[in-house]
Amino acid sequence: MHSASRPKYTDQQAAAIQTRGVSIALSAGAGCGKTFVLTQRFLNGLELGTLSTSLRSMVAITFTDRAAREMRDRIRSACNQRLQNCEPEAVGHWVAILRGLDAARISTIHSFCTSLLRSQAVDAGLDPRFSVLEPSLADTLLRNAAKETIHSLLEQNDEDACEFVFQFGLEKSRELIRSLVGQRFQITFASFGEQSAESIAANWRSRWEKEFVPRLIAEFRESPNAVRLRELLRENTPTHATMLERRSILLQWLEPSCEWPSPTSTLQMLAENARVQGGGRPDTWPSADVYEAVKTALGVLRDDARKLIETLTINEDDLLLAADLSARSLRLAHQAADCYEAAKKSQGLLDFDDLLLRARDLLRDRLDVRERVAAGIRLLMVDEFQDTDPVQADVVRMLCGDALTQGRLFLVGDAKQSIYRFRRADPGVFDRLRAEIPSQGRLPLSVNFRSQPAILNFVNHLFSAGMGDHYEALTPFDSIQRSPTPAIDFLFGSYDAEESSDSSRNQDDADSTRVSASDLRTREADWIARRCAELLADETPKIRDKDESGKPVLRRARPGDIVILFRALSNVHEYESALRRYGLDYYLVGGKTFFAQQEIFDLLNLCRYLDDPDDLIGLVGILRSPFFNLSDDSIQALALSPEPEGEKLSPFERRNLHDDLQLEPPAFLSEEQRWRITFARDVLNELRAKKDRIPLSKLLALAVERTGYDAALLTEHLGSRKVANLRKLMDMAQEFDRAELFTLKDFVERLQTSVLEETDEEFATTLPETGEVIRLMSIHQSKGLEFPVVVVADIDRKGPPHSRSAVLHPEFGALVKLQETFGQSHENLGLKMYGLMEKEADEKETIRLFYVACTRAADYLILSAGTDPTVKKHSPWFQLVESRFDVATGLPRTDPLLGSSAAATAGRETIPDIRAHNRPPQATTVSHTSEKQIPIPQFADLLVMTPPAEIPELAIRLERSTDEVPPASVSRLESIDAELRGVSHACSDRPRDSEGMLDSDQATALGSLVHAVLERIDFAHPVGWVQLLDDAIEGVQDDLNQETIGIAKEMLARLVTSSIMGDIAAAKTLYREVDFAMQWQVANSTSRTLIRGVIDLLYEDAQGGWHILDYKTNNFSAHAEDSQILNPYEFQLGIYAHAVTQWIGVAPCELALIALRPTVRRVELPWNPELWNRLSSRIDAAVAEYRKR
Repeated sequence: MHSASRPKYTDQQAAAIQTRGVSIALSAGAGCGKTFVLTQRFLNGLELGTLSTSLRSMVAITFTDRAAREMRDRIRSACNQRLQNCEPEAVGHWVAILRGLDAARISTIHSFCTSLLRSQAVDAGLDPRFSVLEPSLADTLLRNAAKETIHSLLEQNDEDACEFVFQFGLEKSRELIRSLVGQRFQITFASFGEQSAESIAANWRSRWEKEFVPRLIAEFRESPNAVRLRELLRENTPTHATMLERRSILLQWLEPSCEWPSPTSTLQMLAENARVQGGGRPDTWPSADVYEAVKTALGVLRDDARKLIETLTINEDDLLLAADLSARSLRLAHQAADCYEAAKKSQGLLDFDDLLLRARDLLRDRLDVRERVAAGIRLLMVDEFQDTDPVQADVVRMLCGDALTQGRLFLVGDAKQSIYRFRRADPGVFDRLRAEIPSQGRLPLSVNFRSQPAILNFVNHLFSAGMGDHYEALTPFDSIQRSPTPAIDFLFGSYDAEESSDSSRNQDDADSTRVSASDLRTREADWIARRCAELLADETPKIRDKDESGKPVLRRARPGDIVILFRALSNVHEYESALRRYGLDYYLVGGKTFFAQQEIFDLLNLCRYLDDPDDLIGLVGILRSPFFNLSDDSIQALALSPEPEGEKLSPFERRNLHDDLQLEPPAFLSEEQRWRITFARDVLNELRAKKDRIPLSKLLALAVERTGYDAALLTEHLGSRKVANLRKLMDMAQEFDRAELFTLKDFVERLQTSVLEETDEEFATTLPETGEVIRLMSIHQSKGLEFPVVVVADIDRKGPPHSRSAVLHPEFGALVKLQETFGQSHENLGLKMYGLMEKEADEKETIRLFYVACTRAADYLILSAGTDPTVKKHSPWFQLVESRFDVATGLPRTDPLLGSSAAATAGRETIPDIRAHNRPPQATTVSHTSEKQIPIPQFADLLVMTPPAEIPELAIRLERSTDEVPPASVSRLESIDAELRGVSHACSDRPRDSEGMLDSDQATALGSLVHAVLERIDFAHPVGWVQLLDDAIEGVQDDLNQETIGIAKEMLARLVTSSIMGDIAAAKTLYREVDFAMQWQVANSTSRTLIRGVIDLLYEDAQGGWHILDYKTNNFSAHAEDSQILNPYEFQLGIYAHAVTQWIGVAPCELALIALRPTVRRVELPWNPELWNRLSSRIDAAVAEYRKR
């Protein structure tokens, strides 16, 4: 291979890619090119002449499907480059690699485990055709299992169930058991056996006294206040005898090495002596300032001691009750888990946890399987290992076996970026496994390619303190700071823009009134919008880019450069409003309040009513909604309708609103409202008549079609988002339909639970992520991404309170929160211990989350918060910033005057340069002159009264020339080309198997079916392809036989599981069934001919390359060479290439056939200037001949 085609490595990259004979544990910092290293290491193992070049023996496990697609695309691109630059004898090798790349084992851990279980299904005791439950469906099935278990046990008068329901009530009991079963991966039920309440209580008490009490005492004695008090008392001696005695007692028992025989008694003694009353006046101390400092510190110590006494006190009755409920809930959860497993087994289903647990158990319990699977893996690469949970780590260990440290494993992670504890991620897993790797395999990757030096200086200065001794500093690859500085902004809004910023502001007034958290957030949002507007108006070039030659240049900021990151999106509407106020276009990426949107409530109300016509809330909600738009007066008039003549109801009977709807509308209502009532009645009756006969998704689609609900949503604010959410909910209904396990009632319960529990679910996507708008997203969503300008918003926001009602813990067992009785709270000691453990872990992850947010920035970083000078900052983020910097000036804390660190060993250039905003940035709001929203019923009148616009000149029809040649179709030109070359254009000349032949009518129908599905399929989530096929079949039912339908299903089933779907899903731009009309001018001629055709699929990849794909349903021979398959179609693909080039201005980077039979195969036409010219000549000849005819 030519050396010029080889990428250049840094020393760290070279060590990671080229080290052999030992496993690699790579600690890769943010922006340090870990994906590049993974790709190059994968390619390195495929080089011609290596020990083994079997693609199947290379396994790469990524954190997300998106990461897997990106890695596969990078490998494909690199393989293409190597093919173009390799020696002749290596051509066959790289062609074989490229052909097999779609089947390469590059996937998420769940996909890998799915493949493992299918291939070893007999040993795993599974049906190899098992289906994987989507999380929402798994949760519904689990809820049903918990409900069935509790109800069945109550019918049997089971003591555990009766006691549990007595304590918590029926509904909450079911929810607690569901929650416990959902955490079953944490324990094995058999390991707890039949423990008694007494033994559980004894175990908890022992753990509390031996582990937690000493830790709490140590934290008390090492608190900043206690340390400060010890210093004051050691350095200052009072003259009063009583205070001298108190000082001696305090110094003795606050000493960290002093043992406390009775913690509670010692704390009481400390509290009694932590006071100055009766211990002399200020003049008995060296100074009045010392006296005041000691007095303040003693007051804090006294309060802390009393709080700790309360914490250490155990209520024996509560302890025994909690232990008893723990034993009972374990038994109940075990039975509910068995019920859940039985329900899945009966349907051949596994959930996502099952994939991991079953794979681990199979590898752990079957040595022969473990050895067989491990023998097929030469190199196991695992990305984002810091976000791996213990079960996944066990799978990795067993796949590596004895070669765990000897070169089979290549793992990449960064403990500083572990932010997925809510998904069971444990950064300790990465640290422990990395420690097992020999030192020569524990390598760093700390050279940062993303951020400019000014950003990295700030990050290193801030987090070297926040993360302690294990922090690995980031070094810029490009040491030149190219953008103007300061590149860091402190945007801490301390007053509203409307207030006077003059120094004469009455500070006493400002201090006397505290501002609410909501007002602070509104203030901050305004400052952020102002700063964004200011940045975009600034013409100063400050964002790094590259010119055509690849050299770095600076340009001015654009909206697409800016992202605003949030810890939580629950208050994002404040920031949206501020951006709109200043005329800034934005896009909210996946807000998590999907189930709190009104359009979701509307569909929930519809489903509630269809399931139960007596559901008054559901019916009123749907009548008032844009489905029917009835006024409140009309609904009230309906409810008060008099009884029809001849109908008498007893005093105990009463018509409901559903019955009232069936009557004639009240005559005194307006004609419009009476029509709406009649319309609502007819539509709802139709829907109720069909609810048990058609799938739920089709029922909802029918409701939208009959009412124009989606059109009504479009007239509202954020209408496109509302419609996208509507479609997403209907897709969820389609998932319920496909499972064939659930009813309309189950769907209603699922939606109601999601609404009540505020289940996290992202908004539907309405814009491409690459749009030229400011983006708003959560920090978790930004992981793995980078942006020129990053605003980290609301850094003084408190983290969510850690409170869980039910926990399965591997050491403590089942922990449930005790109910209040008559206003008195009760404490579960096991849950308290768990909370203390989680608190420490949460605090560490909070800092890691802040690190991830800051390291997304490439050129500019803005930290923002709404602040109130009268309120202490509670957020760990703001406290960390305050500990390292003066937030009012931006200077490092160590030396506010000089702005330098006393401990710094580097030069001035490493000290962060920060701009602190002490007044609102300059910006002007815009007056929105948005068009008036027109109600749907008024559209017809409006259209009649609106004068018609003039027809654009381009739309005026031109008279057709008498000598004009009719447009030529691609297929017609193909036939002429075949005649000119003396070959047949018949399908029989195309390579295929004799088996599975269809007659021409069925072959045409097969192609139509497949194209109809692929025209509508969601490439990112292709689970709905079966329903799409059924819909297509309905349209041509009489013309199809079962063999054709079966072949279509087989082809599509293979396609949706291939990597081709992922490549298309990752497209930046995607067009399907592209109709084109291309003007073709034959060489040496002035006449032009219009060529018409349809391109099956055209997409743009992330690198800007355009791909043309054409589906083929012919039954090709499995042994046919690429050239045999391509030869009959290269003329067609050549026309497509010319059409796309005329349209977008650049030639496509790929022309390929997607052969769907007998296997899915991506057959690429090698595109080069010679082929371009040859096909152009053939097109010239065919067009010239066409014009003659």
